[in-house]
Amino acid sequence: MKILRYLGKSIGSLILLTLVVGAVTFAVSNRTIVTVSFWPLPIEASLQLGATVLATLALGLLAGTGLMAVSRMKFYRQARKSQRRVASLEKIAQKATTALPAPVASAREPGPLRGH
Repeated sequence: MKILRYLGKSIGSLILLTLVVGAVTFAVSNRTIVTVSFWPLPIEASLQLGATVLATLALGLLAGTGLMAVSRMKFYRQARKSQRRVASLEKIAQKATTALPAPVASAREPGPLRGH
């Protein structure tokens, strides 16, 4: 089991390293200066194309991760509420089973079933 965990971490590290090397190569290869302007605002910036593209991707990744986290919080809240409800119902069921009287043994045991 430990070897599978180690293997998974190693593969994940290799994938991350490949992505980082690719991003650095992309940024170095695309050093053309571009002007970025934010239309309604009077802001302009002259940045490298590679850095601009990577920064845009990073901001999109952060925004998407944030939106997913917000939507997942709803499901976590529902799961916690359901767990509390189950615990409450289990307590009620436990109380109900302990409050039942002990079964009384019948005087006559049922015999074998007879065919008609």
